[in-house]
Amino acid sequence: IHAPSSSELKGKNYKDVKKELENAGFSRIKLKKDKDLIIGFLTKDGEVEEVSIGGNNDFSSNDWFKKKAKVVIKYHTFPDKKRNSAKKDSSRNKYFILE
Repeated sequence: IHAPSSSELKGKNYKDVKKELENAGFSRIKLKKDKDLIIGFLTKDGEVEEVSIGGNNDFSSNDWFKKKAKVVIKYHTFPDKKRNSAKKDSSRNKYFILE
């Protein structure tokens, strides 16, 4: 199977890259989040950082890959928001025993 070069895929949205590689014939595609965004101004949420096919992350459109080659699409995104709502709610439910 042929794929676009790694430099062509970098910077695109990960959903578009996944679809493009599926259309090329790849079936073992894994998405990997790089939760490194703070503002998302220079680098957009979902922007591809790197694509690896069969362990190779520097490939050209002339390279051939096996159909079952493992593909990893690493993309930028925001960190998960912490969920502190349970802690906040529990502070309201305190009981006091008066003697």
